[in-house]
Amino acid sequence: MPDLITHVAFAHVIKRPFDLKKSHTPFRALLYLGTILPDVLSRPFYILFPNTYDRIVFFHTPVGMLLTISLLVLFFEPAIRKGAFINLTAGAGLHFLLDAFQIQTSGNNYWLFPLTYTNFGYGLFQAGDLIPFIPLWIGLVAAMEVGIYIGAKNRP
Repeated sequence: MPDLITHVAFAHVIKRPFDLKKSHTPFRALLYLGTILPDVLSRPFYILFPNTYDRIVFFHTPVGMLLTISLLVLFFEPAIRKGAFINLTAGAGLHFLLDAFQIQTSGNNYWLFPLTYTNFGYGLFQAGDLIPFIPLWIGLVAAMEVGIYIGAKNRP
């Protein structure tokens, strides 16, 4: 859960300033969904059924996400498929970027899968190390939203 909060909060901090230039983009929720999609599609299954890890890890790779997102956007109206694909893919890319900084106990950064099972990443911290920073993330998002609200209220 702390990992998912971090992914969504980081995406919000990056995406929100771009929304100020336009009216609120309808695709923001899809960017957020993209940031948690690799974990949502893989973790519950290999936690509940550990012997399926080798088959489920596919959903936590860039190739697996691109195929999954390509299938997922087919459920959208044709007029918004491109925007949905871009935002879901950007969210998944941001997810993999943030995961690259974590120490993976079982290996999760298989960026060149299925060509290799080499685990890429920088391994700077454990996922659990983020728990003390959750109030900071939430406070940063709240402060940013309050600042945006006050700024919008003071405009003529």
